[in-house]
Amino acid sequence: MTDGLAFPIAPPVNRWEPSQARDLTPLELLAYRSNLLGADRSVANWGGGNTSSKSTELDFRERPTRVLWVKGSGSDLATIKPNQFTGLCLEDVLPLL
Repeated sequence: MTDGLAFPIAPPVNRWEPSQARDLTPLELLAYRSNLLGADRSVANWGGGNTSSKSTELDFRERPTRVLWVKGSGSDLATIKPNQFTGLCLEDVLPLL
């Protein structure tokens, strides 16, 4: 026990700012959530693990397509940007189940 604390990491704090999240695209929102999680060492170590989100995006033919956005291992959760997520077409991924 150090300085009367049973656990030396402070509990998580809600850093969500609705005004910052209001106009973000689904991918930008994923990056925002990921950055908040990764910056809080009470919930994530360096690198922070993986995050993902599903959204509907227009494909190269302008057709609505379900996409799974994934933050892969090796990128830092606290600093990841939208263009660093990998988009997987769910129509192609679901048959793998």
